[in-house]
Amino acid sequence: MFEDLYHRRDHLERHRAGPYAEERTQYLAFRASTGIPPRALWRIAEVILWVARLVPLVAGKSVTSKQIGKAAEAYARRRLYKSHGRNRAQARILFTREATRWFRFMNYLCLPSIRRLRHEGVISDYCQWMKSERGLADRTIENRCLWIRVFLSWYEPRRRSLSVACAEDVDAFLTMSNKNQRWSRATIAAILKELRGFFRYAAARGLCKPSIAEGIPGPRLYRYENLPLGPKREEVARLLNSMKTDRPADIRDRAMVLLCAVYGLRASEVTGLRLEDLDWDRERIQVVQAKSKAGNAFRLLPSVGNAIYRYLRKVRPRCARREVFLTLCTPYRPLRNLHYVVSRRLKALGINAPRRGPHGLRHALACHLLSQKQSLKVIGDILGHRSSMSTRIYAKADLSSLRHVALLDLGGVL
Repeated sequence: MFEDLYHRRDHLERHRAGPYAEERTQYLAFRASTGIPPRALWRIAEVILWVARLVPLVAGKSVTSKQIGKAAEAYARRRLYKSHGRNRAQARILFTREATRWFRFMNYLCLPSIRRLRHEGVISDYCQWMKSERGLADRTIENRCLWIRVFLSWYEPRRRSLSVACAEDVDAFLTMSNKNQRWSRATIAAILKELRGFFRYAAARGLCKPSIAEGIPGPRLYRYENLPLGPKREEVARLLNSMKTDRPADIRDRAMVLLCAVYGLRASEVTGLRLEDLDWDRERIQVVQAKSKAGNAFRLLPSVGNAIYRYLRKVRPRCARREVFLTLCTPYRPLRNLHYVVSRRLKALGINAPRRGPHGLRHALACHLLSQKQSLKVIGDILGHRSSMSTRIYAKADLSSLRHVALLDLGGVL
């Protein structure tokens, strides 16, 4: 592997004579198989040579993050990286990143231990019950168990088991946690809803008192009390126009934002899109709904199709991954945090919509369709709503129709 990167004899001998030459060769071959460019591979080879020199390896012992940090500081002091235009902080980051990846590849990295909850078995049984008995989606089950684990992480160091739990413990948890979090009424209601469901399940199996779930009231929420919180249509247009550049990140992100803004796709539906879902011959795009798991076919509009084609031809790396949207740097993997991509760009444009993620673009699309006199049934079908109750909130955004309702003279009816 070193022969492919270095042609000068002294450079080649330096890497061959360095510590752990065989391990470094294996790692570089692995990184090369991911499609990393030769120039970037050369830089990795230089860094991990210093890692091998500065981080002592002891047989049978793993390397800790503290050891890597100490070696990174020594590397930054020795190699000021003037020839590469990097400062000391950037040198530390580069060293830490490559050292972590190399030691993880060799299985030498000491990962932080994750404390297992005492009631993890109960949570697993509850997850299985929600999947088999209620038919909930995996993402829904994961989100519901999130707050349960947060509560039990707070509760277990204070009490021994669920059998002695009471509603006052839930009140104490909310009081203590809300001091720093400042949760909204909707967030508190969601937390209490998940805890009530969990305690009902635990009580049915004799693990806690049956009265706990009934003793957890939630804050009062009013149906449709808020308007849709997404950006305005003209703000979405500004967002798309800001990405009409030749930068690889802009080309990729513009294709993803168009899928959210034109079809109202959820973030997981965009990041989960696969190459076989694009039917170029029939000009269609097949999307699997994140919640219902039902397939939904859309006509591939020219603006969206051209944006995706430009990304596939100019930006997307050539690798074995089947997902459409991948990271720009190796190791290439599916892009996950679409919310960060959209919110960061909206914030940079000064767009202060209450909801600045991909879901806000769904709201913007629904309000636009409503202004074009589309029915709630059509809007619900486009957004993938199984119930019309989920679409009714957008009726509040049709102010022109509401004005006509307000001007109706119902005197003759009575």
